[in-house]
Amino acid sequence: DIRLIDTAHNSHNEQILGQAVASFDAASRAQTRGGGGSSDKPPPLHVVTKVWYTHLGYERTKISVQESLDQLASKNTRQVYV
Repeated sequence: DIRLIDTAHNSHNEQILGQAVASFDAASRAQTRGGGGSSDKPPPLHVVTKVWYTHLGYERTKISVQESLDQLASKNTRQVYV
């Protein structure tokens, strides 16, 4: 089972990863609707991303983090490393 997705703003893949995570979330919800109790729930998925060193500084870091969160469009983003 995949439980952690590690990406970075500079990888330029956050948007496609966000789409994949959304598909995973939808499939997980559909699977749990099929019956069974909470034991049928898949393990939580965590997404971690990082701010690139050229985006440091208070304002630039805030912009970079917001761009990452927008592209990931996921409630699973748990950590952002600076």
